[in-house]
Amino acid sequence: MVVYWEMEKQSTITNLLVCTGNPDAKRLYDDLLSNYNKLVRPVVNVTDALTVQIKLKLSQLIDVNLKNQIMTTNLWVEQTWYDYKLK
Repeated sequence: MVVYWEMEKQSTITNLLVCTGNPDAKRLYDDLLSNYNKLVRPVVNVTDALTVQIKLKLSQLIDVNLKNQIMTTNLWVEQTWYDYKLK
């Protein structure tokens, strides 16, 4: 098993960003997700395999217990896959 670790520098946000929505983007979003069922596996045939990429991002190292070889951390889990219905 290969685990991908990516360290990210944490920073604080000092500015508030305000954005407005685009009506065309909302219509596209509504069209793509109007009949979308998130409980159905996103493959054409039920026998097809679905490849899911999983990335673990270490955000905080809380504790290291050397005697028991236990490391306590906070992680972000990123999961990526291709959904043919959203192309």
